Amino acid sequence: GTNPDIASVNVQTRISKAISSIPAEVNEAGITVMPRQTGVIMTINLYSDHQDSAYDETFLQAYAQINLMRPLLRVDGVAQVSRLGARDYAMRLWLNPEKLALYNLVPQDVMNAIKDQNFEIAPGKFGETSDEAFETVIRHKGRFTTPEEFQSIVIKTNTDGSVLYLKDVARVEFGATNLSSVNKVNGHPGLTLNLTQTSGSNAHDIDIAVRKVLEEQSKTFPEGLHYEVTYSVRDQIDESINQVEHTLFEAFILVFIIVFIFLQDFRSTLIPAIVIPVSLVGTFFFLQLFGFSLNVLTMFALVLAIGIVVDDAIVVVEAIHEKMHSTG
Repeated sequence: GTNPDIASVNVQTRISKAISSIPAEVNEAGITVMPRQTGVIMTINLYSDHQDSAYDETFLQAYAQINLMRPLLRVDGVAQVSRLGARDYAMRLWLNPEKLALYNLVPQDVMNAIKDQNFEIAPGKFGETSDEAFETVIRHKGRFTTPEEFQSIVIKTNTDGSVLYLKDVARVEFGATNLSSVNKVNGHPGLTLNLTQTSGSNAHDIDIAVRKVLEEQSKTFPEGLHYEVTYSVRDQIDESINQVEHTLFEAFILVFIIVFIFLQDFRSTLIPAIVIPVSLVGTFFFLQLFGFSLNVLTMFALVLAIGIVVDDAIVVVEAIHEKMHSTG
């Protein structure tokens, strides 16, 4: 197969070549290339049963992004931690179309005014390269952080000298970037995190490490904040392993009983009892040789292999026993 690391480098190279033809809005959002598997290996729900309404879904999203997602991403084998219905704190503007039309404005005019007045810059100093005896440091507050600061943004200066502010044509509030979805866990505000693994990693080991991180982080959770693991591929793998163990044990007992009852020969019974475990050991050897890991698919294959080995063992031993008796 294709090496995922080499494939990632090739994709990144092709994106670099096409970056000039990509829309500016896409470049601002960012393009990420990450070698990972497509399936989700673990789902974690974070929820709050606190009476304080401040612990809403937006708070949980921000808290998880700052305090929980980073430790989870540091777990070896975790490729991505994605939030379902991701939302962040943001300043929301609700434009009044009637007032915009009254002042002969369009939404793009408002956006341009915000970009021109809400920015980060290093202003420097006055008199830095002159012969003056003193230098004056220019200080800039940086980006606006409160609704009141955004409300005071100048949108337009009229011919009579009056000034039109953002608060005159829009309602400004501190809210969330995404209001199209609501996440609830048992009726409480919640957040769902989905984990994906990198190519070649072990899902079972990732599950153990992630649960350990969650246990450590939960000690510092605010009051009323809880988590629960609602899905893990480890449960399927453990169930598959248990199924293989039960199948192997049942097959071993059935072969021993059936061969002994029908052939009435302890030596003929002992042969398949030894051959079955040896053949399965050989199966694990070839799994390791070809680089296969223990997952749901290989566990299912082992169950089928045990059935084939048991069937062949009974048929072959019975045929040999009959041939030996018929030829003396």
